[in-house]
Amino acid sequence: MRRDVFFPGKTLDQARYPGDLDPMACHFAGYLKLKGQADDLLVACVSMLIGQYESRPAWRIRGLAVHEAYRGLDIGSTFLNDAVRRICMDTPVHLIWCAAKDDTYGFYEKLGWKLVDEVYLMQGAGTHFKRV
Repeated sequence: MRRDVFFPGKTLDQARYPGDLDPMACHFAGYLKLKGQADDLLVACVSMLIGQYESRPAWRIRGLAVHEAYRGLDIGSTFLNDAVRRICMDTPVHLIWCAAKDDTYGFYEKLGWKLVDEVYLMQGAGTHFKRV
């Protein structure tokens, strides 16, 4: 799903982020059970990679993606909140940050994330802002 949302036309290997294969990386997938369907539908995914933020241990959110047909239904916010809650329950590291495009400002603000006054250009992905 992440490849289809962020890297259309690329291979799975080309859609990997540095650290995706790290044994400490956590990858979450959200599925919907649809009436009359044998298989659940993948509607959201996110990766959380352990590292540093301002010299402190922190989880970095990478590649939060929601299936296009299910955007605007609070699935992404519910899914992200559940993933963050799980990380905080299972690990002693509770500082979480992400770099997100400016058009996601309202999404993260609604969830209580704070905008950090850092703007940078991510190669191939445009202007991003850091949020914690």
